[in-house]
Amino acid sequence: MLNPRLKKNRSGRYEIRYSEQQSDGTYRTRTQTTWTASLNEAQIVLAEFILQEKEATALVSKPTIAMVGEQYKATALARGVTDSQIHDAELVIKFFGKLLPENVTPAIFLKFRLFRNVKDGTLRRNLSVLNTIFKFGVNHKIWKIHDIPYMEMPPAGAPRDTWMDEDQEADFLALAIKDSEGEPRVTRLTRFIAVGVDTAARKSAICGLTWDRIHLKSGQIDFRDVNLKLSKKRRVPVPISDRLMPIMERAYRERLHPERKDELNFFLDHNGSARSVYDGFTGKTQYKWVTPHVMRHTSATLMLRAGIPIWEVAGVLGDTVQTVQKVYGHHCPDHLVNAVNRRM
Repeated sequence: MLNPRLKKNRSGRYEIRYSEQQSDGTYRTRTQTTWTASLNEAQIVLAEFILQEKEATALVSKPTIAMVGEQYKATALARGVTDSQIHDAELVIKFFGKLLPENVTPAIFLKFRLFRNVKDGTLRRNLSVLNTIFKFGVNHKIWKIHDIPYMEMPPAGAPRDTWMDEDQEADFLALAIKDSEGEPRVTRLTRFIAVGVDTAARKSAICGLTWDRIHLKSGQIDFRDVNLKLSKKRRVPVPISDRLMPIMERAYRERLHPERKDELNFFLDHNGSARSVYDGFTGKTQYKWVTPHVMRHTSATLMLRAGIPIWEVAGVLGDTVQTVQKVYGHHCPDHLVNAVNRRM
């Protein structure tokens, strides 16, 4: 808005005239009536009009949580973060989106808690993503650090301990392999589950896996992706087990683009989510409760129950020994045997 001024119209009342820039860069004259023929009253209306325009301009010039949240989401998607992180980002953007960071009060956090009505662990995950958006805004010099509100995070929930025992895991894999019987190629489902069960890789790592990182001769799958930023959820090279090797060899022979050597030659044909085909499969079995992450828990648990040293399990998972001890330690009490047998 440029040059707001008063001018009488044909009816004898004052109106406010000002110039407004158009999308093509040109300016257009706008008018707004004051509804009064008194110059003093019109000047008061003009002063209030200018004040409101300044406040509106200042508000628009400050990026809201939604504006910065969408920038963060775009960056996160490019890095290949998990579907759950994107879902959490969309959820907090929808609730807090119209606000500026400095407008988020303890009362609004309480309202969010009541709105979500979920367990502390889930709420903590939601707010962690909001906190990540705040940090993104500060790191990119969009917001000032002193504008970011203090968040009292809910306590962390206990690690989930859902896993298949040895018989269940064998049966689950057998059902997944059966999905490829009579098919001209190993199905996407069989490939996803076979790798998930035997490597403990996260679903995003499997969906993003390309053939150039699968080395059958050396018997190794390298889940590291140079195009992704390093995160806490580390990806590591994992040996191909004897059980998995025949499936990998058949899948290699049947790959869609054997001549292609670029990063688009995906192990699962494309890097889209495997969730729909996976849920469709488990929904027809007694393993509806087995999520892709339960496959990871199962792999870790069964390795420890088989007596594999905890540092080797940590190496396969890409976690620290401390994390494996915290989450799965109760499955490997062998290190306590000497203590209980101290008299022997």
